[in-house]
Amino acid sequence: VFFSISVILAYSLYLPLQHGIFFDFHEIALVPPLFASAYYFFLVGRKRLVWLFLFLLLLVKEEMGFFVAAFGAYLVFFKSWRRFGLFWLFAGALYSLFVVSYVIPAIGGGYIYLDYGSVGKTPVDVGLNFLKDPMKFLALFIASPVKRDSLHNTFWPFAYLPLFSPVSFLLSFEQFFTRFVDQINDTRWTTSYHYSLIEAVVVPIGTIWAVGFYSKFLPK
Repeated sequence: VFFSISVILAYSLYLPLQHGIFFDFHEIALVPPLFASAYYFFLVGRKRLVWLFLFLLLLVKEEMGFFVAAFGAYLVFFKSWRRFGLFWLFAGALYSLFVVSYVIPAIGGGYIYLDYGSVGKTPVDVGLNFLKDPMKFLALFIASPVKRDSLHNTFWPFAYLPLFSPVSFLLSFEQFFTRFVDQINDTRWTTSYHYSLIEAVVVPIGTIWAVGFYSKFLPK
């Protein structure tokens, strides 16, 4: 009971969540309830409902496919979810690449995050360059005091426990990678505005997972 209340209080007082609440409405605010629902139905084994909420996540914003793909990668770890996870791993990534590269330009729009400066001009360029020199990209996570502060402010309210959870680690890596790789809009590096609203639901889930798993081996 004490742990449950602690997680609820940490979530309620979570600074990135407060920033999202006080900021003007942004569509990313729809992600926490949608993903929380998807994860809940994953826990109870309702694949059709997981499918529904992952699909709804894709409709929130053009880059949400990468987030869904990261969750698909997590599902691959479970034998009964492996094919399901592989489908969303590829479907999510291809969806975002298609929307960013073809749909938005076709309707006369511009994608504000399409130019990543020295790390690539398109998401495909970024991915290929990452595979060629992953250490260069991993250095982006600590290349700036702002980025280091964002990482600290994201995880310390939950005692850094989310970092020891596969689901939270994968989803957080995707979020910070897509934000930190942007060399033009440095406001995305912060926990202010709406930029960490997704993390507000990811880190409590990771905390619960980590404590539930490791307490089996270290009860005290």
